[in-house]
Amino acid sequence: MTSSSDSNPWIVKAGYWLTKRRGILLSPLFAVALLSSRRAPSLRMELLQDMAGLLSLFGGTWLRLVAASYHDSSHNREPITAGPYAWVRHPLYLANFLIGLGIVLIAGWRPMVIFYCLFFLPLHFLIARAEEVHLTGLYGGKYEVYRCAVPAILPWWPFKGPRYGSRNPFKLKKGQEWLKVAGYLAGILGILCFKQFRQNLELPFLQEPLPPLGYAVGLTLVLLMVIFRPKMRSSLLRAFQTGLSTAIILFLALHLPGVWPEGRGAASSSRSRWEVPRHLRP
Repeated sequence: MTSSSDSNPWIVKAGYWLTKRRGILLSPLFAVALLSSRRAPSLRMELLQDMAGLLSLFGGTWLRLVAASYHDSSHNREPITAGPYAWVRHPLYLANFLIGLGIVLIAGWRPMVIFYCLFFLPLHFLIARAEEVHLTGLYGGKYEVYRCAVPAILPWWPFKGPRYGSRNPFKLKKGQEWLKVAGYLAGILGILCFKQFRQNLELPFLQEPLPPLGYAVGLTLVLLMVIFRPKMRSSLLRAFQTGLSTAIILFLALHLPGVWPEGRGAASSSRSRWEVPRHLRP
């Protein structure tokens, strides 16, 4: 039994198109989250945000390490249905969502949390649909039974059928998962440090507003890089392309209201609220 969204060729094509470009689409998002990070109005709210972000980050990292260690032990005869795959069909996407959610929560700018959810979830919905069409062609009716019995992202009930797949620690080494974990931790430490010092930074180029033509040129360049992403066969060129698109998006985002008010010479409200009032100081 196939849903209408699975049989819709436009959804499948969009999913395949986005699969090859999700890296260049998500990298600027987290870079903007870093530069828009700020302290909460109160210490209590700051601690709550950071704790929620760390729980989401560590939970997503644990889930990613577990899910990434499972491999197909049936040699393409049975879909993986053991471990976290018994609860959700796409545990890696759920893990990535939790990791990203933890990062934007710790960054502390609430509009970025909303934008992240509105961007990440539809993007991976399309990618998951295309992936499931591929898996249905690979495993046939066996995957259809599994797909109808297990939720896509949110765990609700476990798979009642036979469990296939086993853990293989070598997959973590091959996929450089531990290096990715180190990158997540470095990013969180960078955000925590950056939040404490950003109110002292001023960016002179933000004093003048960016004309509409500047936004048009920047977005056109990024769009062209996204379209021609698969043409880049060299990993070095792909890394340069990702870095360049991230830099352009950052430059454009910094000119938007609210992303960097301190850079325009505005005083930081969070800094003053955390300070002890002068008349109460010893």
